[in-house]
Amino acid sequence: MVRRVVGGQSQPHALIDGAAPKVFGQGGFSVTEIWATGGSVPDLKNERDITPGFDRMRMDLQPGETRFRIVEFPPTDSAGVMHKTPTVDYLVVLEGEIDLIFQDRTEAHLKQGDCVVQLGGMHAWHNRSGRPTKMAAIAVGGVGGEHTLR
Repeated sequence: MVRRVVGGQSQPHALIDGAAPKVFGQGGFSVTEIWATGGSVPDLKNERDITPGFDRMRMDLQPGETRFRIVEFPPTDSAGVMHKTPTVDYLVVLEGEIDLIFQDRTEAHLKQGDCVVQLGGMHAWHNRSGRPTKMAAIAVGGVGGEHTLR
């Protein structure tokens, strides 16, 4: 369970303090949706949590939409699917180690505390570490990109 605490402008205390309502996953891979905004500009007066209404994990965000997620990767013998998204992704390795594989098959080995900025390029993830890896990920919908799986 991932605990989330949400503060806002309408109350002097936490608006939300508890488990995130949406977790998507299978086979040890999971994505916990912490918070999301829609539209081109987040409205700080709109304190409504839209994550409970999600029916699937989306990577094809519209310009300005945001997602804050915790992503868990189980150890595997093979890399995940090569993909790109129309987003700027900010990622921080919270626990474990993982390899980021680029389109030309070069790799960056990432450890706890390492940060990644992914600007819509083709990439895949491979957790060869033998233990689960947890990352925080913020995705911001942009322009000039596309959602592609290979």
